[in-house]
Amino acid sequence: MRLWNLAPELLIQILRFTDPSTFYILTQSVVPFLSDATTASKSLLLYQLGALPGLKHGLEALTTQELFYCFQTRAAKCLCGVDALAGITLFSSGFADFDIRQSLFYKRFNGSDCLCMVHRNEPCVFIFALRPRGGPLRLNKVVDLREEYGLGESCALKIKRIAVSPSGGCWVIHYSYEAVMPKVPTTFVKERLEQRASSRLSFKLAIVDQRGDMYHLALPDILSVPLQPFGLAISDDEHVALCRKSTWLRKGFSEVIIYRGRTNLNTTIRTFRARIKENLLFTHLCEIPTKVIFTSGDFSNLNAGPVPIQDVKFSSDGRQLLLFSSRSPIHYLYLDYLDGDPIEFNRIIVSGFAEGVERKTMHVGMPFYTSHTTQEETTGDGVERVCTDVWLSIGAESNTVSTHAYVVRSTLSQPSIDCDCVRDLDSGRRLYGWDALVLLEDFLRSTSSLGAVTTMSEDSSRLAVADWKSIRIWPLDPQGLIQNEADHYRRTNRLSEFEVLSGIGVIEPFQLPTNGNVIHKLFFASNDILYGVTDHGLTMWDLNNHVGRGSASERATSTSEYPARD
Repeated sequence: MRLWNLAPELLIQILRFTDPSTFYILTQSVVPFLSDATTASKSLLLYQLGALPGLKHGLEALTTQELFYCFQTRAAKCLCGVDALAGITLFSSGFADFDIRQSLFYKRFNGSDCLCMVHRNEPCVFIFALRPRGGPLRLNKVVDLREEYGLGESCALKIKRIAVSPSGGCWVIHYSYEAVMPKVPTTFVKERLEQRASSRLSFKLAIVDQRGDMYHLALPDILSVPLQPFGLAISDDEHVALCRKSTWLRKGFSEVIIYRGRTNLNTTIRTFRARIKENLLFTHLCEIPTKVIFTSGDFSNLNAGPVPIQDVKFSSDGRQLLLFSSRSPIHYLYLDYLDGDPIEFNRIIVSGFAEGVERKTMHVGMPFYTSHTTQEETTGDGVERVCTDVWLSIGAESNTVSTHAYVVRSTLSQPSIDCDCVRDLDSGRRLYGWDALVLLEDFLRSTSSLGAVTTMSEDSSRLAVADWKSIRIWPLDPQGLIQNEADHYRRTNRLSEFEVLSGIGVIEPFQLPTNGNVIHKLFFASNDILYGVTDHGLTMWDLNNHVGRGSASERATSTSEYPARD
């Protein structure tokens, strides 16, 4: 029997002895009852308001509906750390701990925002719908792979990695094995048995489309031991990048394989599903022989030592493959040279510093902002039209342990007759012509196992970095940086010794409230709405109304997780 189906007198007694956080969750279900103008419900709301800090006089004069709204608003602020009403939607996931394996944010064909999530100990793919401006989180579909394959209770299924294709399908790499366990296994025995079973794994690929239907694709014999997959990414033109690592032959060894896709692949849902049924999609991607284009021994981290790859992601235009590691999230490969030797631009000379330190060697990431302008200039031969391209990127010093990073800029001007008006950097421009503009304080301070979780807003005006339980936001002005308005940053930030010596500005981040939750994923749904997937659910920050700190509202995704007191 549901709680709100009980007799009103019994329900009043139960709700009276619940703590404010639990009562706040229950108010999402008993709104009609508490909104009634009855003496009992008004007394209950006054009692619960008295348990919250900051009690004010004159509450007795408010109506029941006004008291109900007052409790929700104040409870959201006191218990969740937000300044506005936090809508909370719950669903039962069947386990106590919200242990995230992976989460992905993507947009559907109709423009709606979706969140795809898998949990570490669950053989399910959860697909959520995010409503505009932080509305309630809605669970669209739960795909249980074990049920889809018809596996018995003695067979365990584990999901290794997921990726979302341009067609809206979720690609899932998974494996299954017979879980033969003692009647009362200890943690050590259970881990050893699972480890032994994983040494004989056979990985499979399944695709879950937007309707929640699942299709199985046969993979070539590359997803098997001793190299197991741990990273998967799909570009807009259907390039597929797969990361593999050794589990017992060469510890720490990892590599990236790219399958070539077709360019300008605009597949509808219907043809997408048909090609999956005919098993042609992945076959086409595998027509070009598989080629290992990158191994972890070929690049260095900030300390100039080999570092394993943790994840991969394609850039928005599909021309760069980002390689994430725990120490530096800005390694990348230039994909225009797949037919030849891979070109890696990790060490670039950057100028524009103080006298005596005019140049530094840096790791420079792919540009996050580009600009193309055309203007007329007077020359000896008359008036000539000149095109100017500017690229902004993030750079970090190589061979150092500094926690700072820089916004760096590259500029190229040429006659319009020689300009193809394409904003992409060619291979030559990647190696020179960069200068430092501003310093980003504490950008690379992360020492957690998750590494630096980074994201940037669509207009490149905000850069967000999560470090375990903290989130830092750097406000950027791309147009001001392109126009070299460094004085703007000197005026808005404190004058430090570094600024006096180097002559460049400093951008200091501001902190967002996280309620002590571990941040696994960050993504901007718009320029002002930031989402974070945490171990307690989904948290939203509205950066529009609160420019300094931001306001946070939390969406719980398990009935066992409730907002905690500050």
